[in-house]
Amino acid sequence: MHEEIFKREDGSRVKVIAKIMIDSWRAKAGFQYSTEVFTCEKGKRTWKPTYDQNCYRYRKLSMEERVEFQDDSKLDAVSESELSSVLTNLWKKLKP
Repeated sequence: MHEEIFKREDGSRVKVIAKIMIDSWRAKAGFQYSTEVFTCEKGKRTWKPTYDQNCYRYRKLSMEERVEFQDDSKLDAVSESELSSVLTNLWKKLKP
């Protein structure tokens, strides 16, 4: 797991957490990565996710649409280059 916090010009912060999951139980062992994005308003200490799993708009979506909704909500808070830099830093931590 790797975590980075980006500070914005308005004083708010964005936390990006990247994780790698290794699957060694199947015939084809492999790995996946996942990212989570949280925001914190200026002057606050509470981190909030970029989407609400309990809202009706999210719950009415299919599983594929939910994944797309989650990815879109992440990109509302961070840029693709920030996400890729967090993943790159995670890879660097794993590098022997």
